[in-house]
Amino acid sequence: MAEKKEDTQLDAIGRATAQLKKAWNAAPSQGVPSELVFNEKFERCAENMLVTGGAGLLAGTIASLVFFRRGAMRGFAIGVGTGVGIGSSYTTCQYKVYGSTNTCNITDKASLDE
Repeated sequence: MAEKKEDTQLDAIGRATAQLKKAWNAAPSQGVPSELVFNEKFERCAENMLVTGGAGLLAGTIASLVFFRRGAMRGFAIGVGTGVGIGSSYTTCQYKVYGSTNTCNITDKASLDE
């Protein structure tokens, strides 16, 4: 009985995984719920933020150890490295979720002249 229950749970997990993989590459008009698409994109963005933030932290730590002797400057270098990594990840996620990083859409040049 317990074995059959585990098999049905594994089947459900397999179906959900297949649906998520399909949702990542599918267009919204293909009948995939938008929640699945958003959740998959969010998970990838969170993973990317951890990886690039960690890489920035590592790069900042190495730079602080090589170039600076005082504690305040070391902390500053570590913070800048981490910020650059997280900022890069944020930009990448914004591009993946919204399709473009262009946040300034100027359509009427005449309004700029006023």
